[in-house]
Amino acid sequence: MRLLVVGHDQLPWSSFKAALFWLESKAVKMTPISDFIQQNEFDRTTSVLIPTRDAKGGSYCFTILWERTCRLSCLDPRDRIYALLSLLPKRESEGVLPDYEKPTEDVYKSFILNQIEKSSSLEILRLCSPTSPQSRLDLPSWVPDLTNRNLPAFQYENATGTSFPEATFDKLNDTLCVRGISHGSIAEVRASIAHSAQLREILAVCKTWVPENLRTADYKGGESLLEAFVKTLVCGSIEGVVPAIAGHGLNLKESAEAFDKSVVKGIVDVTTSSYVDMLRYFLSGRAFFTSEKAFMGICPSYAEAGDHIVFILGSAPLVLRSVPGRNDRFRVIGECYVQGLMSLEVFAGSLPDGWRSKTASIDGFDKLVFVDRSGNQTQMDPRLGALPQDWTFKFGSEYPLKDSEIDEKGDLRSMWFVHSDGTLQCQDPRLTSELLKTRGVDIQDFILV
Repeated sequence: MRLLVVGHDQLPWSSFKAALFWLESKAVKMTPISDFIQQNEFDRTTSVLIPTRDAKGGSYCFTILWERTCRLSCLDPRDRIYALLSLLPKRESEGVLPDYEKPTEDVYKSFILNQIEKSSSLEILRLCSPTSPQSRLDLPSWVPDLTNRNLPAFQYENATGTSFPEATFDKLNDTLCVRGISHGSIAEVRASIAHSAQLREILAVCKTWVPENLRTADYKGGESLLEAFVKTLVCGSIEGVVPAIAGHGLNLKESAEAFDKSVVKGIVDVTTSSYVDMLRYFLSGRAFFTSEKAFMGICPSYAEAGDHIVFILGSAPLVLRSVPGRNDRFRVIGECYVQGLMSLEVFAGSLPDGWRSKTASIDGFDKLVFVDRSGNQTQMDPRLGALPQDWTFKFGSEYPLKDSEIDEKGDLRSMWFVHSDGTLQCQDPRLTSELLKTRGVDIQDFILV
């Protein structure tokens, strides 16, 4: 039996965990003790209870491990990386050797560049945010300050699909050039929610965001403004659209009812606690915004009107800010959520009539799935057409890969792209800057400083 021992006292570890999670449940349900619990500090305690291996015993990527450990104390800032090396997948840790003689800035920068190269992804940019005034580090904006708590990445983000990242590091100027598409700029940023905000504060601020014509107007793509706003507040985490999160499995109707009860009426009870917990998770440290193209979304609290909304290949929609006097240079402000543009719409357009998209768990990984009128599911995007010459689809989680997407039980297998030269990748060869330009997509270079 695992025990927690403090002095002469001891407690079964399972009882300790149960007590902490009970306290957490009371904090999010606005019980008499909720105002006495600092949720951000409480998260620091419960983070030690979250597993650092997946259900199959495999390794999590760095972004997940960092989010699960960022609230814990760390004497040497370089150990934000070095302490996690043994937990990382081999491809991410390979070649990274602890060196406490190197300045922290150099450790962070070289690790981020290694991450980009080894993971063939720019997902790490989702952790970026302006450096805290308390930070002693002098970092480019494209290198996350891992001494900051920062904001949690949005959980089910498919805005750029499985696009291939295209990034070039300029060592002389310390810049990173990435490619993507601009979707205009932010028109207005509403009141933000502080990291330390209590539940009543969160609900009060959310109520100020409610559009005046919420019950009567429509939003982009034909959905009602009410539906769009309810989804926006939880950044799209609705059952049937994303995998059910433990304790958060609310569909759109249930989420709308919880919104009316908690945000509009200020009531939090057992029927709304799951929805309110999602509000706290996604909105602390963030704000509601509207764009010049009449989209709505959630952005970092330090975003400003005039900041650019850019969808980066291989990453996520980011808020970028032009460097004064250098309109070709940008600073990363942070990740954003844009309602109606989170399933590859900026690159491929709207889905055909009768189709919808969702995130599903396939072979232990979250994948973007498309559902037709008859309810048939596939990972093959109906908007993208045939694969380029010499590329084929293959499916499965182990060799030999299969030709069929559906297994013997009727479940989906993971989808891969295989080139005639033997190259195997999860990135879609149709989502490169070169081929997207042939589809009329205005791909641009963005130099991050």
